[in-house]
Amino acid sequence: MMQFNDERIAIKFWERVQPEPMSGCWLWVGAQNTKGYGHTWINGVSLLAHRVSFLVENEIPIGLVLDHKCRVRCCVNPNHLRALTQKENVLLGAGTAAVNARKVTCKYGHLLRGDNLRVRPCGRRECVTCKRRTNRGTSA
Repeated sequence: MMQFNDERIAIKFWERVQPEPMSGCWLWVGAQNTKGYGHTWINGVSLLAHRVSFLVENEIPIGLVLDHKCRVRCCVNPNHLRALTQKENVLLGAGTAAVNARKVTCKYGHLLRGDNLRVRPCGRRECVTCKRRTNRGTSA
């Protein structure tokens, strides 16, 4: 857990937090990085604001990252944060990997499960029906 060893630093940190009553988010109104995460400096060290807020009361287990359950990147409410593996965090997001992992059919409508699903060593999922047709030179 993290402690503010100087009350002035704690005051300066919490002055940059604005509670949002409808969502329960605590919005960071200080500096943000290019991805929208709150950013602060404490004792000359660059830190993400949501990590600082979480670490005041909790520890982040080794190998885990923080996920915003509320999906609001500038939220620093520790109750809106949870520790997950990087893979879990990515798959909960809206990026390409997450979107593809949630697909239940290929682009031709074949189900991606059971004997019709092949997972390559790199993690990419393939439709077996389409792969067979491609290998034979016919359309899906």
